[in-house]
Amino acid sequence: MSAMPEIEAVRRQLIELLEAKGAHLPFEAAVADFPTEAINRPIPDLPAYTPWHLLDHIRYAQRDILEYIRDREYLAPTWPDNYWPPLEATAAREVFDETIASFQRDRAALRAIVAD
Repeated sequence: MSAMPEIEAVRRQLIELLEAKGAHLPFEAAVADFPTEAINRPIPDLPAYTPWHLLDHIRYAQRDILEYIRDREYLAPTWPDNYWPPLEATAAREVFDETIASFQRDRAALRAIVAD
């Protein structure tokens, strides 16, 4: 027996949101060929943060959602301390790339949950 059409429509919409289809720049396009020299450069109009800080925050927030869904005994981390890397922290290219890969793995896990 297949799911009701309404449920399938909601699943499709959620998956489109996860994949940033529509009005937003897809994640892969935003990080493609990101210049290494800019990873730790302060962001104009947001000088306390770097592109890596923002990327790691997004990764962590998504992981938080995923763990909340997976673990019935989940306890939320402290906000905002556990949702951001330290302001003085920097990332080498390898760390930046692993942050991207971790975000993509968790997004795929969320997509699989939505699709099931």
